[in-house]
Amino acid sequence: MVAALTAGCLDTDRPLALGTLERDRVALTATVAELIVDLPVAEGSPVTKGTLLIQL
Repeated sequence: MVAALTAGCLDTDRPLALGTLERDRVALTATVAELIVDLPVAEGSPVTKGTLLIQL
């Protein structure tokens, strides 16, 4: 009986998705039209916050 009473409390309008989201690419759009002068980090290298990724 408790299951029948609590079944009405479930939010079935929204789908539920469990898991992780992984991406192998990130698309960035340029806000300026400049030439790339240097790419100091090799593709696939780990980076930390503040690491220079591209020099215009």
